[in-house]
Amino acid sequence: MRRLAPNLFDVNNRVYAHLLFWVAYYFYRVYMYIEYYEYSPITQFVELPVKVAVVYVHMYFLMPRLLSHRKYFYYGISLICLVFVATVLQSEVIRGMIASGIYRFNPDLLYAPRKFSSTASHITMILFVTSAVKILKDQYLQQQKLQQVEQQRLRNELTFLKTQINPHFFFNTLNNLYSLVLNKSDKAADAILKLSSLMEYVIYESDKKKVSLQSEVEHLQDYVELEKLRFGTELKLEMALPEEVAGYDIPPMLLIPLVENCFKHGKPDKNGLFTINIEATIKGKHLCFSTYNTKVSHPIERGKATSHYGVGLQNVMRRIELIYGKRANFKLKELPESFSLTVQLPLEDQRKEVTVEA
Repeated sequence: MRRLAPNLFDVNNRVYAHLLFWVAYYFYRVYMYIEYYEYSPITQFVELPVKVAVVYVHMYFLMPRLLSHRKYFYYGISLICLVFVATVLQSEVIRGMIASGIYRFNPDLLYAPRKFSSTASHITMILFVTSAVKILKDQYLQQQKLQQVEQQRLRNELTFLKTQINPHFFFNTLNNLYSLVLNKSDKAADAILKLSSLMEYVIYESDKKKVSLQSEVEHLQDYVELEKLRFGTELKLEMALPEEVAGYDIPPMLLIPLVENCFKHGKPDKNGLFTINIEATIKGKHLCFSTYNTKVSHPIERGKATSHYGVGLQNVMRRIELIYGKRANFKLKELPESFSLTVQLPLEDQRKEVTVEA
């Protein structure tokens, strides 16, 4: 009993909702007739069982077995029969109350057309109201179920995108480290430390819904430093990041893959200069992040189209779409010898909860 009691008073509990409806209906009927019939509380209570029975026969037998299966003819005939039988039963209940002296009416007129049609109309009205409530409730529950399925699908897709980003990110970074070791660079040890920090961030932080913008920016800087070690003087890098980024949250691993795309797919231009520009600004409650890099102009092969969109960039674009929807703005510009992107994201205040899972 201790375990069942809380569920009884849960607004989502079917028994509780139905009891609440019938109690409200009973008091409404008493209020409507108490001025004319002093025994109205008793008569309305005695009439209630027939009404309850007919409603549930209709709601849990006729509707699911006939109406839901589009057997409209059989449903119509069954509904007429149900209303007729309920009207007869209600009339006999009234006859009993007349005999007991709590209901004032001529028993000989119970089946007169006016009285009989009035009783039948009232029962029909009850069926109409309860059916409308059930249909609306079923539609609401179905909509809720579809929304839950869609949310689960989006969560699964986001998880899948993350599992693609992380190995892809490590693969590129390990290639960078391998290049340093192969060239016996003195900076390899520092690169290993930075890579260790990045691995910790990607493994332990990327599964969270949100991280601080400051953490994302700091690890972005570590990644850029790793790439600078690999490219050395061949790289012309300009990076402008805001000094004050505390107090805001962002889904993890959104900015780093955007920069990774520059190093992965960017190439020196025809003059041999490899240029990458990275800029981030905070305007109000929005982060504006942009990248630019040079690339080699390739002739388009027959039947193929060249594109600067790597796996990491495609996944990030999809994640941004799933997380922010129309609140985010993503612009790409690809020219024969350069590629640039700009993304504008709404920032989450750390004092507020993030309502969309990343």
